[in-house]
Amino acid sequence: NIKGEMPQPKPKPESTEIPDLKEKSLAQLMKLLTDLDDLKRHEAVRELFVRGEDAKAMVPEIVQLLETQTDGGIIQDLLRALHRIVGPDFGPILKKSIKKLITDPDPQIRLRAVQLASSASFINPNVDVSTELIGLLDRTSKVSDLDLQIATIEVLGTIRAKDAVAPLKNILQNSKNITVREYIIRALGRIAPEDEELASILLNALQDPDRGMRHAAASNITRTKIPAKVLVPALLESLPAKEIDSIFSSQELALIDLGKDA
Repeated sequence: NIKGEMPQPKPKPESTEIPDLKEKSLAQLMKLLTDLDDLKRHEAVRELFVRGEDAKAMVPEIVQLLETQTDGGIIQDLLRALHRIVGPDFGPILKKSIKKLITDPDPQIRLRAVQLASSASFINPNVDVSTELIGLLDRTSKVSDLDLQIATIEVLGTIRAKDAVAPLKNILQNSKNITVREYIIRALGRIAPEDEELASILLNALQDPDRGMRHAAASNITRTKIPAKVLVPALLESLPAKEIDSIFSSQELALIDLGKDA
């Protein structure tokens, strides 16, 4: 050690031995669901599933934990546990929690609702929370809650919420915030690449003075049905004179993606 410096404790290694949880009580398993050790959490999820009907008594506690947790890994495992225990009731239970969090006056708790919706879409893509998120999107645009608005837009794009197309277009038309506009371009590119109006929006965005907007448009425009004879000249025209921080610009990557048509 360098003289004068206190020795730092070594981080505790994560367990590699699979724990035997058969003798654990339900209360002990619930405690393990919020353990920082991934392996312990995974085994607790598995064991709760094995307990079957008995584990259903823990559903209210799991839901309460979901509404208060901020650690992404723990949230994922709590969702897995809930999904395995309640099966088809997973969607209604989760939507009730998200509705509760979305109406909370604390913006950080509303953000937690968006994060919960995003995580749930990976556990069960059939859970439709788009209505709740679109309602939140409308409120955030009115109160200028930028972080929450961007997070909501991103999740709507991730879950490909078709009902969000019109509200997103409306915000795109009225918002002057470049970051919000970039996220909307990306979200619309995921949700509705076949939308004819989106094709026009992306072509216009290729000529936007803001580099981020041009990048977002070029990154999503090859998903549309714009014919190559229109798209290739538009991409070539929007190519930057000099790209400082990347080997290929987004426009060049889009041209590569078009392949022989370019």
